[in-house]
Amino acid sequence: MRPVSIVKGRILTGRIVAARAIIVAASTSVALSGCFTTSTDYQQDAENFILTDDDLATGLGTTDDPLVFDSATCEKPVDQNAGTTFPCTAIDENGAVWEFSAEIGAGGTYEVIVARDPRTQRD
Repeated sequence: MRPVSIVKGRILTGRIVAARAIIVAASTSVALSGCFTTSTDYQQDAENFILTDDDLATGLGTTDDPLVFDSATCEKPVDQNAGTTFPCTAIDENGAVWEFSAEIGAGGTYEVIVARDPRTQRD
């Protein structure tokens, strides 16, 4: 499986492929853009993205059974500079804890990467 990035509704796997076609890997990443004026904007937008993005839900679940997150919490980034990372955690509908890493990019973008998928963890 190849990592996936979603940029403004287009799915990228190193090159543009058909919109809404999704290939998921443990290192799924999603690039997002917006109008961010503070570090808190990045934090809140990343939390909202994890909770509400349909492509993320179906990418981590399936079209017929999308994964639903009940809560998401991200740390506030220390600054808004490109390359700054901040961690996020989310709890899915089954009570499993997911870990994400968000990295701020250029021009008001950020990328969310699945850092820990509890379905692939062994006790």
